[in-house]
Amino acid sequence: MGSDVMTLPPFGQELRKEFCMRKGSMFLNHGSFGMVPRRVKDVQKLYIDKMDDHPDDWFRRTNLGKWKVGRDTIATFVNAEPENVVLVQNATTGINTILKSMNLKEGDGILATDNTYQAIRYTCEHMKASNNGSRYHMMDIKYPIQCVEDVVDQYRQFLSTHPHIRLAVIDHITSPTAVVMPIQKIIQVCRDHNVLCMIDGAHAPGQVPIDITDLNPDFYTGNLHKWAYTPRGCALLYVKKEHQSWVRPLVTSWYYLKEFTMEFFMQGTRDDCAYIAVPDALKFYEDLGGMAAITGYTSSLLDHVTDRMVAEWGTDKLPIPRDMEAPCMKMIRLPKMDQYDVSTAEGYRLMDDLFYEHDIQVQIFCVLDNLYVRLSANVYNYPDEYSLFINLIRDVAQNKRPMCLNRKSEKTTGVSDMPFSDK
Repeated sequence: MGSDVMTLPPFGQELRKEFCMRKGSMFLNHGSFGMVPRRVKDVQKLYIDKMDDHPDDWFRRTNLGKWKVGRDTIATFVNAEPENVVLVQNATTGINTILKSMNLKEGDGILATDNTYQAIRYTCEHMKASNNGSRYHMMDIKYPIQCVEDVVDQYRQFLSTHPHIRLAVIDHITSPTAVVMPIQKIIQVCRDHNVLCMIDGAHAPGQVPIDITDLNPDFYTGNLHKWAYTPRGCALLYVKKEHQSWVRPLVTSWYYLKEFTMEFFMQGTRDDCAYIAVPDALKFYEDLGGMAAITGYTSSLLDHVTDRMVAEWGTDKLPIPRDMEAPCMKMIRLPKMDQYDVSTAEGYRLMDDLFYEHDIQVQIFCVLDNLYVRLSANVYNYPDEYSLFINLIRDVAQNKRPMCLNRKSEKTTGVSDMPFSDK
């Protein structure tokens, strides 16, 4: 990364021009798929062009050196030794890598929670189905949460009564509820019960501090394309040295059993340009002012917005303590709306209606028998666009404004047609 600091517009509406979002779209859901800055996308395009200029030169001579620079930059960002870090497409890939490398025996268990990302829960179910006699345990996170010890005690009690659990998948920040989990304390509880820790940090890099050396997990994976501005398809996977002898990438290729990091690098003709653009993405992150400036802005913005929502909708936030709220993501209960029942499918339908009718993109989850909106803000968001959303939901709840008036008669594929939500 270069040392010169680029001059950028102030946070808010003026900064939208630094990103690639289409004009007129109200994008209140940064966390699901991120938003690539124009200058980072330009760097990615330059590398793609270089790859296409001479593929043999790229794959035989150039790619590895640049991949290592990207990997080393990520390792520094999370304070991990580079030889313990590899690059994968996303956090789901990282968790699949670890779980599918495990040699589970009859009775061995994997632990997740009801707040675990659905694709990871499916992976746990797959492990149970493909390993004769292994078990999948799901622990329900109990709300309201008064303090971090409430969650730590839940893990302690569950592991005490389920002694055959071998690995726990632990969210750093939960996807459907945006809760910052006390992972350092949970890791220690797992150590006390001889349980391996797989930390799912899908939403963590760039949003909360990460110090792998201090945390000392067995495994950690996290996306860079959500909150650290890399192109999509870029995540880290940390594997503690003592486990590298048995962890294998999902794709077996030329470096099988030869060298740990090279096994993950050598994956055929994969496009690694997202990984290679990491130094430029993190330079953009630092040019914005780094974590303190970014999360200071988003926290203040979302505090103001959520207070308005609670007041104008007559609802409340997810019942968790302040120190477990994510700085760039907040959960607010939606008011009752006659047009929408309380279910996951109805939440998807509401998301589609907001998108097709008003070009508003939010994420809605069914939590605690209510529909909640998960707001996920970044430096290009600003108060006025939230006002439009607040007023719209209030009017629909009060039956002052119907939805779906202009929906096309021919169904257009949208979120509700897809078998997944997103992180």
